[in-house]
Amino acid sequence: MKKVVLILYISFIAIFSSCEKENVDKIFKEASFKLDEKILEGYFVTAINFDSKGTAWIGTFNQGLLRYYNGQVTIFNKDNSPLDSSFIYDIAIDKNDNVWIGTNGLIKYDGKTFKKYDSTNSIMPENFVRSLAIDKNNAIWFSSSRFKQGGLVKFDGNRWQLFTPENSKLPCNLIMDIVIDSDNTKWIAMGGSTVNEVSMVKITNNGWTLISDKQFGFDPYYWGDLAVNNDNSVIATLNYGLSSTWDITRPNIAICQGNTWKINNPSDSFGNSLGYVSTICCDSNGFIWAALESNPEFKKLAIFDGNKWCVNNDELETGGIFVMKADNKNRIWLGTGSGIQIIESMKK
Repeated sequence: MKKVVLILYISFIAIFSSCEKENVDKIFKEASFKLDEKILEGYFVTAINFDSKGTAWIGTFNQGLLRYYNGQVTIFNKDNSPLDSSFIYDIAIDKNDNVWIGTNGLIKYDGKTFKKYDSTNSIMPENFVRSLAIDKNNAIWFSSSRFKQGGLVKFDGNRWQLFTPENSKLPCNLIMDIVIDSDNTKWIAMGGSTVNEVSMVKITNNGWTLISDKQFGFDPYYWGDLAVNNDNSVIATLNYGLSSTWDITRPNIAICQGNTWKINNPSDSFGNSLGYVSTICCDSNGFIWAALESNPEFKKLAIFDGNKWCVNNDELETGGIFVMKADNKNRIWLGTGSGIQIIESMKK
């Protein structure tokens, strides 16, 4: 789903760096990097996903769940749904277009009715669902955890399974993010008791693997978002929201291909880091999009085409990006504290 650890970034506004327009043209010869439209201004957007019909499902902070299609908006909140939480953390869509919502519990919407699952009617140990992912068998994997409490839950529509450090190879309880790649491998980013004590677990048909710092090649500070690119590489961001040190040269993005991890910080043509990464997404071309925090003067969006990073210098108002998602037209939706900005699709 992905994403930034939203709780840590509500007060940590995303800000960016810049590069020259000629560099953008050199990388994207057939595309203009510009704003397509602004929608839902006034909404604080925290989660975005799309069903098979192209309908956007949008989670907010204290403003409910939004269904957006062809300019029409439907709002679901405590008046017409079980959505009584002030925060929607994540949204996943299964193969049947059921909408699964991570909030103070797990909520399913089948297009007609809502069903809420929590610790009163399921094995969920915690009513705090931060991250969701759907596997190839249409089972949902989600976090039901806090610090030293709860763990990972799998629900296939009939059977519930709870995984904790006591009954699995999970090294701790707190789950930061979950993604599932095209091989149906589950990647679980986990937080420890302190920063620099984080971990990651990979779940395959052959079992569970704990990825060590030696495999990463660096000592991760704290995980942010996970994403999967179209080449099945896994992309992880590092979250420095708890750090008192401003050092943007630290690892910001790590990419795993096979079993090899490499740091790929957004950087300029001289190799200088452009800033901290607050959230990422990938489009169908394999481009990586990253919202950056550089300094209070610049608000930019970085993009990686597989060879180079570059950032926009147009009219985008990209401060405070909390979630990004590519739609079925390959446009990038930027969820901000004041609505959504949609970026035109890019071409190779």
